[in-house]
Amino acid sequence: MARSTLVFAIVLLAACGGTEEPVPVTARNLSTGEIQTFGSAADVPSDWTVCSDATCSVPSQVPCESLGVKVCTLQPECRLKTLWCMGATTSDDGSSDSGSADGGSPPSAETCEYACIPQLPLLCEELADQKSCAARTDCEWLQGACPAIACQEGQDCPACPFSCQTKQPPLCSALDEQACKGRSDCQWDVPQVCPACVGGPACECKPSCKPATKPPACGPSDCGPAPAMPNTLCSDGKTVAGPTGKCLPAPSTSSTSTAKCAWEVVTCPETPTTCVRTGCSGTICADQPKASTCEWSDYYQCYNLAVCGMTNGSCGWIQTPDFVACLAKYGKKP
Repeated sequence: MARSTLVFAIVLLAACGGTEEPVPVTARNLSTGEIQTFGSAADVPSDWTVCSDATCSVPSQVPCESLGVKVCTLQPECRLKTLWCMGATTSDDGSSDSGSADGGSPPSAETCEYACIPQLPLLCEELADQKSCAARTDCEWLQGACPAIACQEGQDCPACPFSCQTKQPPLCSALDEQACKGRSDCQWDVPQVCPACVGGPACECKPSCKPATKPPACGPSDCGPAPAMPNTLCSDGKTVAGPTGKCLPAPSTSSTSTAKCAWEVVTCPETPTTCVRTGCSGTICADQPKASTCEWSDYYQCYNLAVCGMTNGSCGWIQTPDFVACLAKYGKKP
């Protein structure tokens, strides 16, 4: 009796602790579009994808470039692009010009090569109808050049074609000051000297928006003799003051200056006169109050033993022996 009870317990234990049966999955071939059922997800080949819903649509995370022609249109974020076509072509009257008209070789079918690409907005020039063009804020329906065909007496002249074109920004001359300064290709021109008015006292000299002018290219001969001044290291220990040897467009700092090019000369940065302890935890030394995150570590108290002052021309912590020893106690270095 005891032996039969033991055998039953072993069988029951094996039944409860057995491995889970694999779950069959349905997958689609990314190239051909074929749908097939596999024993488990581990059995699905790399060029297949497990179906995410009942219609076996292609998941959005699958790149468009990995989809075949038959599968590309199943992914809403992808579209087919024609790379090239060869074979049958159509003439102006709609008839095929492939093959012979006397029953020789039959016309060949057109063969095209496609690629699956992301569904990006079409260019304005790719839109063929006025309605689609008008729906886009960056496009406009414009009349193109009229055909160079003379009108025949008693007949209607050939219609001038319309097409969808990319909307061009307004001319600089049509902009006000705010819009002008917001355009990189325009500049707000304020006349320094008004020319003599032809129209008499009624004429005015007003600022206007004009196309931006590119600065002239400058070479050594445009700047004249190089400045005879030495290069020196500034008190901050980093900036080298003096001439750089570069001839650059002259800044328009004066309305009376006519120089278009000038030698670049670097000056030392201004040295702060006072330094303050700042930051939420008092661990920053700067020439003015600074914001920082509010946090605390035990070694922050060591900064009470340091001096906030000028070091190498800028504000920084002057390391006292007590400050260095305090940081070492917490395993920190200055």
